[in-house]
Amino acid sequence: MDFSNLNIYLYHYTSLESLIKIVKSGILKFGELPRLNDITESVKEFYIEGNPKLVEWNNLKLLRQRFNSIGQISLSQDGLYPGYALHAMWGHYANCGDGCCIVFNKSRIIEDAEIKGYKHRSVIYDNANDTISLPHGDIVDDYLSSQCETLFFHKRLEWEHEQEYRLINLNCDHSVLNGIQISKTIEAVIFHTNCMKRAFTCCAVQNCIKEMGKTPALEYHYSSMWGDEQKNMLIDSNGNNLLDKHFEISI
Repeated sequence: MDFSNLNIYLYHYTSLESLIKIVKSGILKFGELPRLNDITESVKEFYIEGNPKLVEWNNLKLLRQRFNSIGQISLSQDGLYPGYALHAMWGHYANCGDGCCIVFNKSRIIEDAEIKGYKHRSVIYDNANDTISLPHGDIVDDYLSSQCETLFFHKRLEWEHEQEYRLINLNCDHSVLNGIQISKTIEAVIFHTNCMKRAFTCCAVQNCIKEMGKTPALEYHYSSMWGDEQKNMLIDSNGNNLLDKHFEISI
């Protein structure tokens, strides 16, 4: 891996239990929009523009059903900070540092998304709308397809720390295991240096890593010693620093 060349990876923060499930299934599955922690996305108000007829009220009911069935995968990317060094993400999604950050090959994720017809792109942080207004006479599927970027790739500025790259499946069947194939896409798994279940001492993690073959297990260190500059370090199992240079960050 070459962490001196960023923007070629995508990252997914999760718990150790979820890591094992992901590796064993070989799939990073789609989540359901109503389960997202951003209430502007999980709880929407639905309206019909103009003077709706009975058939359009039925369309509104269908729109709610279709919206709730849409699949979503959230990944982080390199941006203001390296995608593996987002402190809020370690705290919120990686079990307060006791979880991990899975590193994916970005081009392979995008290739799989393109083949399967998933919508994907970087999230734009501005003023996401918490209402959905179906224009008079519009067909639900046509509306969701044409408005996909506006509906699913905009979030409020307060979420910009996630540096999100998102995948959307407009036709997701949540009754089956549906998602991105990751068996040849995982580049590494990063564990936080503060993790109580260290990557190199936890039996469950060791067995999980063995199942991934040659996938490296790395540790993320954040140096803030008195008098030192605050820097990121990625350390392998032999104690080698994988970064050709330190990435300056400020908090």
